[in-house]
Amino acid sequence: IDPVLDQFGQWWVSLFSRSPASRLAWKERTGQTPKRHSATRWWSLWEVYEQLLQQFGDVQPFLQALETSPAAKRNLEAITDDPDQLQRLRLELAITIDAGGPFVRKTYQLEGDGPLALDAYRHLQEVATAAAQQHYPNTYAIAAEIANGDADVARQHVQYAKACVQPAVNYFLQRFNNQEGDLYNLVRAFKSARLFCPLQVQDLNPQPAAVDQLRLFPFFDDDGIINALKSELPAYMTAAEGTQREVDRVSWWERHSELLPAWQDGARRILTVLPSSAPAERVFSLLQAAYTHQQDGVLSDHIEASLMLQYNRGRQS
Repeated sequence: IDPVLDQFGQWWVSLFSRSPASRLAWKERTGQTPKRHSATRWWSLWEVYEQLLQQFGDVQPFLQALETSPAAKRNLEAITDDPDQLQRLRLELAITIDAGGPFVRKTYQLEGDGPLALDAYRHLQEVATAAAQQHYPNTYAIAAEIANGDADVARQHVQYAKACVQPAVNYFLQRFNNQEGDLYNLVRAFKSARLFCPLQVQDLNPQPAAVDQLRLFPFFDDDGIINALKSELPAYMTAAEGTQREVDRVSWWERHSELLPAWQDGARRILTVLPSSAPAERVFSLLQAAYTHQQDGVLSDHIEASLMLQYNRGRQS
């Protein structure tokens, strides 16, 4: 398979990255600012393709009226003016949005703030389930439309679309489920982190042996810590019983620090574990914006206090 979208996407991204006039023309036609691709945000390309699929009916008229970027226009129209390539392009866009959607949505959630370590496994599991189930509504709808009611032709279109993404789906599922792979222990670690959620622990109903799984985190790989957690487990289960879904889990641990000192200390450690680098990157962005080379002599405690204030102010706004 030689996907048309690879070629079209490169020229489409190039068109808007280099031509302000093209961006303005798109906005005037559709009422939407064109999505931009960022090399540091892998999911931004999916966002570009999502907008392209949603506004697909505007693509050909937009290109026909475009008076700038002749090279990009020529290459894009070479695809849109070919009925076979245009059809494949639409199918490939649909399958990319359908198959990539769960990955992008969970990335949004895992790059936020809060007790992400407690929910990371659930998000990963939901992505794996979506990848295995292969629920592709846009693809089926567009295949049926292109086939004009012919079920056999529609089925062929769906098969083509699925074949475009199947290698990527297989790669993810293989890495996620491979018990000898480097990702497996990371997934198991976040699975064990659920023990520190007073909501999830009620459903998990763990036995003392389940606490041993926390050793996957280096700071829990200590007999004294593990035994203390096991000793407090019955009291923890009793305290967690009846906890409401809307509870602030960080505040919950603050309130139970005296009753469950070992678990509260463990929660404090586990909540510092982040499933992505996004929060740290936001701090470095703040640092870069607030301090220049002319402030190299600023004391570290001043920098720390300033960044904490800026970061927390940003979360509250």
